[in-house]
Amino acid sequence: MKQPGTEAISITPPPQHSKIIQFFVPGIPRPGGSKKGFYNPKLGRVMMVKAGGQYEENWRQAVAHAALQAMKDEPPFKGAVRLDATFYMPRPKYHYHTSKKSAGKLRLEYKGPCPHLSAPDRGKLLRSTEDAMKGIVYADDSQVYAGDVEKFYGERPGAEIKITLHYVWYPESMKGVVQ
Repeated sequence: MKQPGTEAISITPPPQHSKIIQFFVPGIPRPGGSKKGFYNPKLGRVMMVKAGGQYEENWRQAVAHAALQAMKDEPPFKGAVRLDATFYMPRPKYHYHTSKKSAGKLRLEYKGPCPHLSAPDRGKLLRSTEDAMKGIVYADDSQVYAGDVEKFYGERPGAEIKITLHYVWYPESMKGVVQ
């Protein structure tokens, strides 16, 4: 015998719809979020500045510009967002070598994908990229619920961005709780 109140409620949501936006951002990816502090004796207090400086700002502007072009005058999305990013860092000089066959010209030793294993870390690269798209692709970067982040050495530095916008259905009882 079932106890009262234990009946299962069946809610059948409509199929979820999603939209994918992809674009490439040329340039050297820069990390974000780090700050440096120093004491200013004239003011008698600690001053905080962004550690990335102008390089970080240039990267954010490049991401924002590419995102604006990809969005094509659409307003920022307000639902769930999945963000996948692959960062391509410039190859270091030791990836190249000269040989007699190449007549003294530098030649890439290995052309396949090569993981980038040094600084900056992928979390900080993602942070600056997410922040740059805030207000353009999505209303707030807190909407990003999942995603993959990779970083490799590449011939063309930059970032391949894939954004999946999920139009999520909520039951009537969630109205007002979730926007």
